[in-house]
Amino acid sequence: MKKNAEKILKNTKIKYKEISSEPNKFNLKEDIQSIYKIYQFIKKFNPNLIHIASPKALILGGIAARFYNKSAIIMSISGLGHLFTEKSYKNKFLSFLFIKIFKFILSLSKSVIIVQNKDDYYFLIKSLKIKKNKIKIINGSAVNINKFTPNNTVRKKSIVFPGRLLLNKGILEFYEAAKIINNTHKTWQFIIVGSSDYKSPVLIKKNKLDEILKKTFIKYIGHVDHLKMPNLYSKSSIVCLPSYREGMPMALQEAAASGLPIVTTNVPGCKEVIINNKTGFLVKSKDIKMLVEKLLVLIENNSLRKKFGNESRKFAVKNFDENLIIKKNIKIYNDLIGHDRST
Repeated sequence: MKKNAEKILKNTKIKYKEISSEPNKFNLKEDIQSIYKIYQFIKKFNPNLIHIASPKALILGGIAARFYNKSAIIMSISGLGHLFTEKSYKNKFLSFLFIKIFKFILSLSKSVIIVQNKDDYYFLIKSLKIKKNKIKIINGSAVNINKFTPNNTVRKKSIVFPGRLLLNKGILEFYEAAKIINNTHKTWQFIIVGSSDYKSPVLIKKNKLDEILKKTFIKYIGHVDHLKMPNLYSKSSIVCLPSYREGMPMALQEAAASGLPIVTTNVPGCKEVIINNKTGFLVKSKDIKMLVEKLLVLIENNSLRKKFGNESRKFAVKNFDENLIIKKNIKIYNDLIGHDRST
């Protein structure tokens, strides 16, 4: 991913500076140094606008941008994640700190947050007491609908789990459902696509992963280059992501654009990517029995898979097309900076 990103930046002649920081760890000394480096980088280029994404960058980059105090600030949140959903003492402290920093950054007049679903929008308003005019909704991160396209040829009997091997992505529920379905549908294969080396407190334990990978009906192919995902989707029949909570998963948006029926959970982020009983099925979070039932409906009905897949494609074109998402972002840029500075 890093190599591809660097290649794109160089080809488009975008100036960049890499400032390393562990995404899931906080080290006071290192983080203060990172904030200073970011501040110096911002000061050097004196930008009209600073657009920040990813949780750790929101904190470090947001603080640097707020201290700079001369640029409009946009913070993109793909999802509030386990920081607010898991109620450990550590998370309570970190979420409290996160909120304080958020409000400090948003005290700048030209600053907004972009969220990807209505649940996060109302959570920020009701629970964090952030003003409505500071929050914008953009559904999704943008899909190239010309690259992710339906395949009308015969697809393999496969169900794809597209996500990092994190417990809150529903990896264990996917595995348990696969075990049950394999008892009666031996010809179907379950494919797991996602990184296992991601540093996260909710990463699946190695011994459990080893147990999963021993099963012949499970195929684990690890991280797949984003450019190769259209080909993978084109050969698959169903996409399943039983996540506990999302911003709005890019993988499901791409699956929809690829004309695939989707089975996912009725939770923030996931439920916005499908139309229940029209482009796929919504199931209760952590409900393995229901997950199995809905997957079997699609497994045993090829015409329904095609019908749902066609509707998925229409829904993706209407809602997730990158041209639409880019226009929405640019409108927010223009609304924030106007013409008060040279561009």
